[in-house]
Amino acid sequence: MPAWREECPYAREDAVKLSFLDRLYEQPGPWASVYLDTSRDVRDPEKALSLRWRHLRDALVAAGADDDTVGALGEVIGADREVAGRHGQALFAARGGGGFF
Repeated sequence: MPAWREECPYAREDAVKLSFLDRLYEQPGPWASVYLDTSRDVRDPEKALSLRWRHLRDALVAAGADDDTVGALGEVIGADREVAGRHGQALFAARGGGGFF
């Protein structure tokens, strides 16, 4: 076990791996990270998703997110269409690039 793990009382061998964020961290910030409920278990799911994204997009713009970054996030909203039940997307972007997880 690495020394830092021995010193950290919260570290576990089965801890969540965040290496999927390496590509994002390689880019200079600022970064945008958001979580959006993309569940489709409502009467008009596309309308609900559009409304949720609009509110989140407005909050990102108000917080100073650039248009390219907001656009990159918008391109992947709802890409989890095949997932059933209550769920969402964790989205990360910087300077017009990013991804969802």
